[in-house]
Amino acid sequence: MTGEAPRTSTPLARLIAAQIRASGPLRLDEYMQLCLLHPEYGYYATRDPFGAAGISRPRPRSARCSAR
Repeated sequence: MTGEAPRTSTPLARLIAAQIRASGPLRLDEYMQLCLLHPEYGYYATRDPFGAAGISRPRPRSARCSAR
């Protein structure tokens, strides 16, 4: 390693890198909150998480009820 910070390619990555430089390491919950809930760059702010390109929701299976 050269000791240089890796280049960041997204606004969210730059924001996280700046926060780490300013305050030190992030806890996992802080990192995930930024990644998922940041009002401008977070996952849930930038796309419909349940749309065609988002999280797939399992379809309910049709249950066959048979009385014996």
